[in-house]
Amino acid sequence: MTYSASMHARNFALWAAARAAQRGATGATTRAFAAGFEGAGLETEFAATATAPWSAGKFDEAHERWCSDLVARFQATASREAVEKRSFSHGRVAKFLNVFLKAAYIIPNRTMHRGFIDVVHPPIDRRLLAAIPRSNLSKSEKKVLKENWTKYERDGYFAAIAILRKVNGDGEPFWKIERYWTPA
Repeated sequence: MTYSASMHARNFALWAAARAAQRGATGATTRAFAAGFEGAGLETEFAATATAPWSAGKFDEAHERWCSDLVARFQATASREAVEKRSFSHGRVAKFLNVFLKAAYIIPNRTMHRGFIDVVHPPIDRRLLAAIPRSNLSKSEKKVLKENWTKYERDGYFAAIAILRKVNGDGEPFWKIERYWTPA
């Protein structure tokens, strides 16, 4: 087997994504994330479609489908305790996917179309949500940002994404919302 730089970057992205998403989750191991992801065929879809222009709406639709598929895959192989404790919530799976995309595609800026890179969702965590300026947000938007990202289901997750887009500003690449995020 030939081990290429691209395989090396992909393996790192998969590991980093699993580690970022598994915080405090029963049964959400790196192995469980990797096994579910590798069986989903998403990397083939990314390679086939991400070289063309994407809109935020198109990405949201695809992201919802990708996360729903991954949630089902992870839950199908997870322990009963992991399923009962919602260890593979939409928010947690979205973070896994977003960190993977960031590490595998955005940072190295591989052969992806700028339109894809500019609409990929940021990894959502407590640090990002806490740092978002709230002066121009409604009471309900502030409430969404106070929720625990690991508990987000589909609607809560996309409500948070809409708020982050609003704060980021029209026309700005979505990765720039991370100007509010710090690693420590």
